[in-house]
Amino acid sequence: MVVKVGSGEIDDLSTLNVLDEESLLRELRARYKKGIIYTYIGDVLIAINPFKQLNIYEKQ
Repeated sequence: MVVKVGSGEIDDLSTLNVLDEESLLRELRARYKKGIIYTYIGDVLIAINPFKQLNIYEKQ
């Protein structure tokens, strides 16, 4: 399956054919716009502050 960079569909950016600044930022921006604030690059987890309540955690 081929996934276009900038689609926001790539969970682990280390799987990109070309991992450069432009493709990394393009994919992070697309994921942020979809409300997906967590993204992996191999073993590294990137979290982007959404500056709003996302309700992704249960209240306990």
